Parts: sequence; structure tokens; C-alpha cells
Amino acid sequence: MQARWLRWITPGLLSLGVAACAAEGEMVPESDGDLPEAPLEELPEEEEAGPSEDAPAPRDTAPQEDGGPAPDSPELAEDRPSPDAVVGDAGAPADSARPDVPTADTSPPRDAPMVPMVPPGCAGSASGASASWACTGDRRSRQRCVSAMTETVGCEFGCTPGSPDAVCSCGPHTGFTVWNCMPGGNLGRCDRGAWITRSCEGRGCAVRPTGVDDVCNDPPPPEGALSCAQLQWWNSALTYQHMSSGWVDTDLAVRTGTQVQLRHASRLERTGVYGWGYMPEFTDLVTTRRFRFLHLRPSTQNATTVGRTYPAGFIVGLSGGETRDTGYPTYSTGAHLCVQTLVSYRTAFPTGRDACR
Repeated sequence: MQARWLRWITPGLLSLGVAACAAEGEMVPESDGDLPEAPLEELPEEEEAGPSEDAPAPRDTAPQEDGGPAPDSPELAEDRPSPDAVVGDAGAPADSARPDVPTADTSPPRDAPMVPMVPPGCAGSASGASASWACTGDRRSRQRCVSAMTETVGCEFGCTPGSPDAVCSCGPHTGFTVWNCMPGGNLGRCDRGAWITRSCEGRGCAVRPTGVDDVCNDPPPPEGALSCAQLQWWNSALTYQHMSSGWVDTDLAVRTGTQVQLRHASRLERTGVYGWGYMPEFTDLVTTRRFRFLHLRPSTQNATTVGRTYPAGFIVGLSGGETRDTGYPTYSTGAHLCVQTLVSYRTAFPTGRDACR
């Protein structure tokens, strides 16, 4: 653009120069008129096409506010670093001189959720890999993953989802706030809407007064030892005594349902159920005395193998006397334990507190 304007204004400036010289009295060659104008060159029309691929990138040519040299000035050429120059300390690696170059971040994302792996043994668990209880699809049990294996607990009255654990429902036993002896011989109670059970391990349970926890029966003592938890009936009070068909019949003050244990190891000689209940007959292998129990409950016959020796502390059965199947009212007037011997009762069973466990 600057070259074009110079070509247009040059003849005019020359005319002004001639006039100025005449005014100063200098000799100026005469002329018939104005100086001939310089012939104008025909300039090709500029195409409005964009910059060609070989054209340099446009630069900002606006003058600096402080009047300094233009960006394209040769004065700045010497101070401008070469594009291939490495900026930074002499010994620094090339990458450290280019902080604006992004580098690949190979570290894992910090907020990525961790998905727990389900062990093969818990693949079918309703809780997946979690150790919290979860209801199964049919709501009849609950499951959790423990030690890489599925643990399942049946819910007799259905399963109720909860947080953090699902619980077994109490069903019709919402009022069982203390341990209750259930028909299966185990304990159960309702704790804030959750049904909890306790196994008595086949020993059965004993009923206590209303409002008091029922309890599991004590485990049997080691073979050959008496249980301190069981009644040593040979020390119980005598309530009635008479002779019956050559046997000394002795009644003892023992309440119904009492577990009757053997004092010494004894061999079963015979057994049966009669009008007066379950009646096992033994020979005491320590005293050699013959004896038998009457009015025991037919529903609990623990000694049934004739000729077998049962150890001391073995529970033969449960006392009765107050029900028809244990002889009431024909052969018994109420709850008690009846022991028959071939010699006097105190000869066969002297009183004394025996060692127990």
C-alpha cells in the first residue's frame, strides 16, 4: 500500500518544490506548464483470495504504544531467539525447558469407584461379596458372604430387609421379649422386630416362670460322672413306702419333669411301658443291688438296650405321676418319683452328696 501511494503523490511534491525554489530567487528552468506527470503503471487487481500456503503467517504490525520498534524491525532480530533454541539451564533436559507441553498422566483416577470382586463361593449369595445380611429372592432366608463362602440362615416367618442387615421376622411371636422354649427344643425371642434363635444342641430346654428367660438343659457330664445340675434324687425326702410283689416301693418328693440320672454305672436288665408309665430295671455295678424306676414319661425313653451298661450320670428319663400315661389316678396320686428295690431302700441307696461336675 505504501508503494502505491508514493507513486501517486510524487509529481505533486515535485511541483511544490519548484514553487518554493522560485520564491527564494533561485533559477528554475522555465517550463510551459506543470512538470509532466510520471507515467502511472497499471497495477494488477488484488485478488481477495486468502493467504497462500507459502505465505508467511500474518503478524501484528501495529506500532508499539511506547514508540519502540515494530515487531518486524531488524533491531529486534538479533534479540529474538531462534525457534530451535532450547530455553533453560545449560544442563537441563530439553523437556524441562517446555513447561507448556502436556505430559501423559499414567496415575489411576483418584475418585474411581472400587468394584468388589465376588468370590466363587459367594457367586449365588443375595449379598454378593458383602458380609452384611441380605434377603433371598423368596424372602424365606437371609445370606451373607463370610470367608469367601455363602452363609445362609432360614427365616421361619420370612425375611425383612434392613440396614445394614436384613433380619428374620418375628411373625406371630412379637410378644416373646424373653427367651422362650420352642417346640423343637431350642430357644427363641423377638428383639426389636428381629427373630433370634439359640440352639440347645439337641439337649432340649427347660421352661421358667412367665417373664423369666427359659434355658437350655445342661450338657451331660463326661461319661462316668454325675452332673451337678441334676437332682441327686437319693437325697430327696421319702413321702410313702410299702411292699409290692416282693419289691420295696419308695416314693420320693420329686416334681414332674425332673431328669432322672443314674447314681452309678448300671446294666439295663429289662424295660417296658405299663399302666404306670415307662419302667426301666437295672443292676447297680458298684453295689450290685437291683432297682427300677416307675411313673416315668413314656415319651422320653433313653435307656432301651437290654444288657447295655449305662454310665453314672446318664439321664434315664423324666419323672411324672400326674398324667394318665404315667399312672394317674389308678397307680399314682400325683407327681413324684417311685424307686423299687429288692432290699431296704436306704441299704440300696444311702444318703450322701456325691462328687459331680
